[in-house]
Amino acid sequence: LILMDAEVSIRTQVQKRKRPRSRGLCRARNKRRQNFCAVEYSRPFEKKETDFEKYVLLQQLEVNEQELDHFFRTLSKPLPITFRIRNDAAKLKWEEVRASFPDLGVHELPFSQESYQLSVGREEIKDPYYRVLKDWLSKNTQCGNITRQETVSMIPVALLGIKQHHRVLDLCASPGSKTTQALDLLYDDALKKGKLVPKGFVVANDLNARRAYVLANRCARLGRRASSSLVSCHNAEKFPNVEAPLKREKKSAEGSPFSPGLFDRIICDVPCSGDGTIRKDLKVKKVWQPGFGLALHKLQLRIAMRGIALLRVGGYMTYSTCSFNPIENEAVVAELLKRFPGCIEIEHPGDSLLGIKWRPGIDTWVVTNELGESLSDWSQSSVTHPTMWPPLELELKSSLRKCVRIMPHDNNTGGFFITLIRKTAEIPRPKWMRKGSAEYTQMPRERTFFPQEKAHTFREVEVEIAQRKDLPNGYRFFTRSRSRKSIFAVSKHLASHAFASIGSARLNIVSAGKKLPSVEGQ
Repeated sequence: LILMDAEVSIRTQVQKRKRPRSRGLCRARNKRRQNFCAVEYSRPFEKKETDFEKYVLLQQLEVNEQELDHFFRTLSKPLPITFRIRNDAAKLKWEEVRASFPDLGVHELPFSQESYQLSVGREEIKDPYYRVLKDWLSKNTQCGNITRQETVSMIPVALLGIKQHHRVLDLCASPGSKTTQALDLLYDDALKKGKLVPKGFVVANDLNARRAYVLANRCARLGRRASSSLVSCHNAEKFPNVEAPLKREKKSAEGSPFSPGLFDRIICDVPCSGDGTIRKDLKVKKVWQPGFGLALHKLQLRIAMRGIALLRVGGYMTYSTCSFNPIENEAVVAELLKRFPGCIEIEHPGDSLLGIKWRPGIDTWVVTNELGESLSDWSQSSVTHPTMWPPLELELKSSLRKCVRIMPHDNNTGGFFITLIRKTAEIPRPKWMRKGSAEYTQMPRERTFFPQEKAHTFREVEVEIAQRKDLPNGYRFFTRSRSRKSIFAVSKHLASHAFASIGSARLNIVSAGKKLPSVEGQ
């Protein structure tokens, strides 16, 4: 009977197991992809094939008629492989691998150290000829020696000029490539100045809890550098200021500013329609609709406004999207300038992008409805808003020309939009919140926004010497459980921000610091 039960259980497990996909189907799928990339635009470009192409032709986007054919041909090709090397051991091995492929076409990116763009893509590297290169990439990516990151994705962090004393916030961090890049810049600058632990830190945030845990696992691969990182799960529109008082002040002066910002650098890579990522997934072009950008415009504006509120005076924030749509790009930047006059200004990238071709932002565009029909007024459609229209002021138009647009056919990359914003003054209170106004008298007083304590908070502990022998001074140790099953080493500057600030209870922390290895007998 025991043998019969075991046989039945094995049989049910086999039946429940998912049927594997045959090799013939996989080969046919890969062949269709290659034929699509090679044949789709081999014929002369036919105008108005999809909604995306109609929209590009309508907006023009600094692309003249002679470039349109090249633009769409590039979008139909897969992206080249790009990566960053994070340590010397991987760099030495890379030189050996590079020498084995003299025809690889390696291009070193000038704006990011030890960053390379190859001439081959994901499909080409599957060829047996590149097996050594493919194995090296996969092995070093898993252990954290290199980071796979697209070229245009490195630009927002490179423009910020992060130093070892900066507090950095990544508002929409997942999947985490920009977070790891910011951490590397923190530690690289600290090592240049002879410091093992930087004064600054990186706070990475994401709204989705599952993506936040994936982000935490990615930071854990960074080794000791993870001790200066914190992963939180918050709505980016309402990310808490831990240095602001928990209770609203009883008296506020006329036009007095809000609580000052606390971050020196902010990465604001907002959710977008993603039409700049067509080279990663060709389905994006087929399903793209003008309504995608219209639906995201208000969300992007609110996230950018929160980022500016959290920024210190003199600090920098990059607003970026992987989209060509001006409703998601220049329209948001123009509205920020209107809402915060005298508080922010757009910075020109200057020499920070030497070696890469970029185009200035546009100062005029066409607003359409969900069907792609042009509109002259926001009241003609229920999904449009006055903030979507181009500005009329010459000063705002000149500021928009300082924005950065990366076109795919210029550098063999994806599409991207970046704006470097500098905060010049604190944001004053709006008129309805000033003392004496009718709305101010109706405001609630002394309302606590967040609870003082949480059920699962980090508490500081003492650890054995065997666990901390490989760590220099400048760390504090925390745990989340009474059994001390997991202990995290956190840099003292990050610990004072996350656990000792007046509003630390507001933070919904997923992970903080570097997890220490367990010791036998603990």
